[in-house]
Order: sequence, then C-alpha cells, then structure tokens
Amino acid sequence: MRSIGRIAMVLCILMYMVSAAGVADTTYKGRVSLSGSIELEMAEMVEARTAKTTNPSGSGPIDHAWYNHLIGTLNFDAQPVENLTLRGSFEFRQYNNMSPTLYQAQYNLGDFLYHAFYVREAQGIYSLINNSSLSMDIAAGLMPYKYNTDAKDLGEYLFRSGTYPFYITTDFNRPFARLTGIRTDLKYSNTIMKSDVALFALTERETRPFWDISFAAVAHATFFKYSA
Repeated sequence: MRSIGRIAMVLCILMYMVSAAGVADTTYKGRVSLSGSIELEMAEMVEARTAKTTNPSGSGPIDHAWYNHLIGTLNFDAQPVENLTLRGSFEFRQYNNMSPTLYQAQYNLGDFLYHAFYVREAQGIYSLINNSSLSMDIAAGLMPYKYNTDAKDLGEYLFRSGTYPFYITTDFNRPFARLTGIRTDLKYSNTIMKSDVALFALTERETRPFWDISFAAVAHATFFKYSA
C-alpha cells in the first residue's frame, strides 16, 4: 500500500505542475490537456507451465487459471511553443491472481503477480512542414508506434519480434510497439494518391543487445483508394 500511495502522490504532483504551466502561459493558454483511464482486464490461462529456478518443486503445469490486470494511465499533451508538441503518459498496472489458494501456493504464480509503474510515452514532436498536401514531423523520445490501424489484439510484429533468437512480444488489447529514438514522418497527398513514409533511428531498451542502434523505414501509399 505504501508504494501505491507514493504513486498516487507523484501523479497528483504531476497534474498540478502541468495545470500550473498551462495557466501561467498566456500566449498558448488552453494548449495543455490532461486525460486518464482505468481498465480492468480478465483472462484465463488455459494451459501453461511455470518454472522457478530457486525452488524447482514449485514448477508445474497450469490448468485454467484466472487472473486480471488493473491498469491506470495518466496522459498529458502540451504545446509550449508553436509547432512543438510534448506528449507524456504514465501507466500503472496491478496484476492479480483470481485463484490464489490453489495456484499460487502450488505453482508459485506469485512470481508474476505484482504492481508496476512506468513511463509509457515521453516524446517531443516538431512540425517542420504542415499544409494541405505536404507535412513533415520529427519526433524524439519514447514513442508508442502503430502502423496497422486494423490490428486490435494481435499483429504489429514488425517492431515486436526478433530473429536471433526468434521471439514475439505481444500484449492483450495493446498491439503497438514502444520505440525509443528518432522518427521522421513525411506525408503527401493529392487527388490521385496519399503516401506516408516513416524513417526511424532507434535504440533498444528492453531486449538484448541493449542500446544498440538500428534503422528502419515504413511506407504506405494509397492510389485511387487502393492501398499498397
């Protein structure tokens, strides 16, 4: 409970600071916004196996174990100067086991039942060009990125998978990647086509090798309402 209290205090201080900044800035008054959400997800682990290296006797199969996630987010969006947007988001998660007597005691499900507080987004976006046919933005920081608007539960594996060794990172109802680095978005449209090109210079914070540098590009074009 102490950790939850500290988290709540940090969120209150952050909300006060962002609100005060919005009131003090008379030139761009009203361009600071706060939003948040609380979600409760429930899922059933139909079949799995858990292993504990420090206590091998606690390892074993899991059969139809229910658990839930309590997720809270606090987001802010600010525009301190023209053409510059600052975005930040904090996320709190509480993982709960709904079958504690049977599963946690026997199979050590307590290993992944915990609470976590982390930064979900922290990026600055500067608009270099913005007119009816051409736009160009540069973003830097920690950025959630999604290239497939139709993906709801699965997909978006371009930045959430690896080859050596092979792995796939996924999460229920959150099909997007959390990227760290620099992104350049270039969009062009006319009466015939619409195009969108994103260029990335990224570093890795969550999967080995950490802090390496890699480059990527994602392009999309629509001709007469047909995508390519």
